[in-house]
Amino acid sequence: MWLVARGCVTMGSADGERHRQPSRSFQRGQWLDVANAWLGLAVAERCVADVDSTLYAFPIDEVDALCRRRPSVVRVLLNLLAGQVRESTQNAQQLLTKDALARCATWLLEALHGTTDGTTVVLAQRKSIVASQIGTSPETFSRTLRRLREMGAIDVKGARIFVRDATALHRLAAP
Repeated sequence: MWLVARGCVTMGSADGERHRQPSRSFQRGQWLDVANAWLGLAVAERCVADVDSTLYAFPIDEVDALCRRRPSVVRVLLNLLAGQVRESTQNAQQLLTKDALARCATWLLEALHGTTDGTTVVLAQRKSIVASQIGTSPETFSRTLRRLREMGAIDVKGARIFVRDATALHRLAAP
């Protein structure tokens, strides 16, 4: 099992020409592909550190031994796996029920939770990676950000997105 201690790691596939198709990213404090590790399977997708990152490896046999000695660790792992299943389910529902504008607003609101000031999102990876994660093309993601800016909901300066109207984002993100 791998824990992202610092930085950002993107998981996804690559085509025959090595073009990446990122599906999700993991920030500091998040675990990579725990389900496959626990099942003894290889990582389902390719992992790439988009920025300078530090990861810690936890051999599954050592984690298993720890679970036997400390049952409370099992509870932590169950919560972790349940959270990842829930997130996957929500992502699938969003792709089926929300347009690009709603998915982008949802992504911005979720990204705000990890910020210090609650109003500024700093992109830790390229916009094309974020676009792939929310199920749009990079061009659609850029147009969506421009539309949100025109609506007065955000301002964009380089890799920083300043949320000016969180209420508007909540309205757009609502199912």
